[in-house]
Amino acid sequence: MGARAHRQVQWTWRRAIQRAIEVLRDEGVRGLWFRILGETVYRRVVLMERLLEEPIAEMTACLPVVIDLLKDTEADEYTGFRPGVDLSEIRRRLAAGQWAFSVFIILVS
Repeated sequence: MGARAHRQVQWTWRRAIQRAIEVLRDEGVRGLWFRILGETVYRRVVLMERLLEEPIAEMTACLPVVIDLLKDTEADEYTGFRPGVDLSEIRRRLAAGQWAFSVFIILVS
C-alpha cells in the first residue's frame, strides 16, 4: 500500500466497514485488531530520559537548516506541506499562543 496524504474524511459506518475488510484482507485479523486499538484507545509514546547534569553534545546537520517557530505569515506555506490541515485552525492556534516549529533546508545551487 503506497503512502497516502493525510486528509480528513467524513466518518461513516460504511467507510469503517469497507476499511476493516480491506485491512482484514491485507493484514489479517491481528492487523485489524491493532488498527482498531490504534484508532480507539491505544497510543504509542516514545519516552526518552536524559540526566541534565551532563552537557548536551553539539550536533550538526548534514544539510544547512534553519529551525524556527512557525509564524502566522508562514501558515499558508505550512498548509502546502500538510494537505487536509485547516488554515484558519492553524492561525487560531498560533494566535492562542501554541507553538509549532518549522525546519527549512537551505538549498544552494
